[in-house]
Amino acid sequence: MLKEYRKTATIKAEQFNGSEEMIKKYQLIDGRDAFRFNSHIDPEKVYIVTLEGNFEINIGDWIATGVNGENWAIADEIFNKTYEEVNNPLIAYLREDNPKLVNEVAKDVYLQYSVWCAENGYKPVSQISFSREVSRMKKLTTKRQRIDGRLRQIFVETN
Repeated sequence: MLKEYRKTATIKAEQFNGSEEMIKKYQLIDGRDAFRFNSHIDPEKVYIVTLEGNFEINIGDWIATGVNGENWAIADEIFNKTYEEVNNPLIAYLREDNPKLVNEVAKDVYLQYSVWCAENGYKPVSQISFSREVSRMKKLTTKRQRIDGRLRQIFVETN
């Protein structure tokens, strides 16, 4: 019997712009280089190496990165029908505001985040969730340190 399934994993994706930077970042194959070794490759194309083999990728396609770090190409039309950007104010805050985190008091950083949320129409996550997620995403940890005679949690780099 045919059943319906939906994807539950979150992916990271970036729209391919044809730049040398992206070709290097994703270890894409430039057809001009590969054509010398394989006459079946179109020298005018760029190819992405996937678990299923090498596939053509066009400017405007999306390069998806899965939970295990694997990459694959998704045509823009399919991508727009299948995926939507995760609406996470914490990710948006870290991306847009790029706050100083290391050696900063976690509560002070959280207050800055709360103000940013209010100014941008978002509901902030709890302070505990904020510290936990910031630590996970930025590879930091918190430690207790005495500042002005008071014990405070500060963000520090993970060893």
